[in-house]
Amino acid sequence: MLSSEIDVLLNRSLSQQIKENLRLALAATQNPDLPLRFIRDILEAKAEKESGAATGRRPRYTYSA
Repeated sequence: MLSSEIDVLLNRSLSQQIKENLRLALAATQNPDLPLRFIRDILEAKAEKESGAATGRRPRYTYSA
């Protein structure tokens, strides 16, 4: 995790944290067969892509069934 990403997480308001947790919970409910970490990484990648901050780097983790 980059220091700027950590800074964003530490400075998130309570309402922002609740909204993020609800978004993650909804995605987990809709995809019960996927690990939570995988879902979180997908949502983070989607947010990066939408903000224009996405790079062509390789995934951080390898997922196995």
